[in-house]
Amino acid sequence: MLRLIEKADSVIAFDAAAASADARDLLRAEAAEIEAWYGKNAYSDYLSEHGRRPDPDQAAVIGRLVGMRVKASDGSMQPRRTKAERETLREARDRQRTRSRYRRQVTRLRQALASLAENEDSPSDVIDHVHPEFDEPVIRAHLDHAVEWLSRFVQEWRSRGNVPSQKGSQHT
Repeated sequence: MLRLIEKADSVIAFDAAAASADARDLLRAEAAEIEAWYGKNAYSDYLSEHGRRPDPDQAAVIGRLVGMRVKASDGSMQPRRTKAERETLREARDRQRTRSRYRRQVTRLRQALASLAENEDSPSDVIDHVHPEFDEPVIRAHLDHAVEWLSRFVQEWRSRGNVPSQKGSQHT
């Protein structure tokens, strides 16, 4: 139950007290969730007991005790990462970006090959239907690079012992 409390020069409003009570309840619920996932620990105890997050220095100590980073009252995660940890994370992100870039290229290659394999008519007949304003500038801008890259890919593919399968290929 919330009561209006008067001081000599101010009144504590109901909404501020209610918001504070809600925040404490949310932190206690978070503490219960932490305990469910990781077991009871110093961080969940602190949240349950105090109904607030620890200040950054306290959070750093608690984080070291529980062997993980915890959220402090200022929103920071404590303890702060070491230079070696930051470098390791940066390297992992770089590796992930590189893997993603290669996967995107493989996907584009696969889609392009699958699309080209669907073409049935003679290139001389297809050229007659290239629109001079819409198709031709794009083809002109990309054809040489695409053919050169695909030729290098085929050479590398074959040098690794990969030979295109004739299964499903209806064209020679």
